[in-house]
Amino acid sequence: MISTVFLFGLILVLIFVLPGKYMLLSSLYISICILIWDNDKKRVNWANRLVFVVNTIICILFYLAGINNFVPYIGSVFYSAIMLLALLTALIKKPFTLTKKSNELNELKFHLIYCYFMAIMNMFALVLSLILMPNVLYIVMPLLLSFLSVVLGPTVAKYMLQVKNERGVTNE
Repeated sequence: MISTVFLFGLILVLIFVLPGKYMLLSSLYISICILIWDNDKKRVNWANRLVFVVNTIICILFYLAGINNFVPYIGSVFYSAIMLLALLTALIKKPFTLTKKSNELNELKFHLIYCYFMAIMNMFALVLSLILMPNVLYIVMPLLLSFLSVVLGPTVAKYMLQVKNERGVTNE
């Protein structure tokens, strides 16, 4: 999970620091390095793989196909990919945030809530990135929402579980 947050954050920093053509290649390089590191640690991290696939597709479109009018929508592609990853893995009850095998039901519920929260926040980020397009806020606001989904997700999931457990105890 830390490598995913690091990868996501580093790529977002590169957006503001490097020119577009260098940012795309450097983010692809970073994704490859993180995948090699994950492989060396013998673990599967679906979020890192998703970032790699999205980076690869964007680089292919930009460098090989010469299509560069989609560059303002790169954030929208990432938000939709994260939203779909979180939603689909939660729907099949194998949340991507659960990185170790656990038979504990509360831990599974925690990660399911976390994934649904990330999916909802990234859906709002996607919508904002499209609605606010001519304004500079189309970068800042969705980025903030996506970041908050990662940072606040565990707190929201703990709170939701606590509320659910209290209701379950009082209803009996």
